[in-house]
Amino acid sequence: MNSRLDSTNSNDSVHFKDEQLNNELSNNNKENSNIDSSTSSGIISQQNLVAASEQPVSRLGPRPVCFTNKTSELMFVATAVLSQILNISGTSQTLTLFRILSTDLNTSANMESWLMASFSLVTGSLILISGQLGDIYGLKKVLICGYIFAFIWSLILGFTKYTHQATFFIVSRAFQGLGVSCILPNVMGIVGTIYEAGSHRKNLVFALIGAGAPVGAVFGVWWASLIVHFDKHAWSWCFWAYAILLFLTLVLNILFCPNSIPKNSKNIKMDWIGALLAVVGLVLFNFSWNQGAIVGFQTAYVIALLVISSVAIVLFFIYEKNYALYPLVPPSVFMNPNVVSILATLVFGWGSFGCFLFYLFQTRLYLQNMDPLLAGTEFIPFAVFGIIAALTVALTIKKLTAQVLLVFSSIAFCAGSVMLAILPLHQIYWKLSFFTTIILSFGMDLSFPAASIVLSDNLPKANQGMAGSLISTMMNYAMSLFLGVAGVVQTQVSKNIENKHPEYSEQKKTQMSYRGAMYFAVGSAGLAIVISSSYAIATLVFHKGGKNKNTAVYESGDSTRED
Repeated sequence: MNSRLDSTNSNDSVHFKDEQLNNELSNNNKENSNIDSSTSSGIISQQNLVAASEQPVSRLGPRPVCFTNKTSELMFVATAVLSQILNISGTSQTLTLFRILSTDLNTSANMESWLMASFSLVTGSLILISGQLGDIYGLKKVLICGYIFAFIWSLILGFTKYTHQATFFIVSRAFQGLGVSCILPNVMGIVGTIYEAGSHRKNLVFALIGAGAPVGAVFGVWWASLIVHFDKHAWSWCFWAYAILLFLTLVLNILFCPNSIPKNSKNIKMDWIGALLAVVGLVLFNFSWNQGAIVGFQTAYVIALLVISSVAIVLFFIYEKNYALYPLVPPSVFMNPNVVSILATLVFGWGSFGCFLFYLFQTRLYLQNMDPLLAGTEFIPFAVFGIIAALTVALTIKKLTAQVLLVFSSIAFCAGSVMLAILPLHQIYWKLSFFTTIILSFGMDLSFPAASIVLSDNLPKANQGMAGSLISTMMNYAMSLFLGVAGVVQTQVSKNIENKHPEYSEQKKTQMSYRGAMYFAVGSAGLAIVISSSYAIATLVFHKGGKNKNTAVYESGDSTRED
């Protein structure tokens, strides 16, 4: 009996162990199947990610990570283009107002150049500093401050009508330019920072910003002429409307400009001594030439200011090269022949363009007695073909290279200036003036994006504000400075004609003096052709098989000095 019980118990225990073992095996199988399924799903998801990453994002290249979707990027690009439009339209908005402003503000004919030049003088002189401030304190922050400052002074400009004081108007235009000087270089710095160097997407954005230049030039001219066409005493609204656009673009920048832009990644500090020397030198040098055209260089204070400004500029370069710990422009930049060639091409090309703009509208308003609205309307093709030229840069820069495009732009600047210099007064618009406008648009919009792309791609991320500043400084400062020099030429030619041919009519004397100024512009653009051609030949011939054709212009990648 006991043996049966023992066998029964042993059998039960065996069955129990077997069941327990079977349960453990089944559980293990379930766990293993779960692990296998999760592993396989993980492998599938990884394969999907790899496959997704291998899909072509776009022929333009990857979208910057700071944009969550296509809409946010498009809105940012739109605000960048608007910034360029407002920058150039600020320069051109007085071109069709010379007669009206001269009457209302009691301005002499000789003072009219200041109505345009004061804006470009301050903008060109301070842009380099504003770009450095953006690199240090934040590109977006300085950009927003620039919009606010330009908005306030545009409002004040409108109220200068009630003072009837030309000096107050010119000073207000200068402060308006101070605000605008903080806009474009920091926009260019933001684009250079967030977009991948050399990508089609970045080239396209720069080209679109470049296309904003002719649109801005036409918009500033045409909108102002439209306002005064109906009431010539309503010219204040030219500046108030500009202020409204500044405010709207300010709001768009606050909303759509990325906030995650790195700032001061190399912990640099502002070079205030260099900034002071640069501002004193650039402002006084420019002022001397523009004022010398009005009062003559025999005036003592003009000569004194010219000497002081020249000394300040020399001291600036000496200090920046040898003593500045955080130079505004690293010495290696200005010691690089590629950079010097690009910037010199811009100086002489855009300097001739500033003369072209001024004397084009002087000719139409004073010699051809054209209505301001008609003069502005005839300028519209400049915007259309300027957009075509800018997009041409984005499509061809990889094949033609920036150096070749700069040569073409210099040729266009020179050809347009020649055509204006020989333009018969009473010839119909479609024979020569129309083609002059088309050719000049290519000069403007081949040079700006091409130079911007080269410098931005080859300067370090920490100096993208400086990259935008260098381009904008050369453009704006050259337009103001060369206009002053052209004014001196015009004055001297006018005196010679008065002495040799007093029998000529006033119209003929004025036309010949304008032509003398435009021949100076032709010579300036000719120098741009020589410089850009030498640069292109040196790059394409002597650097073959070396670096990329858009040769690096900044080797060290460091903007600080170590003692």
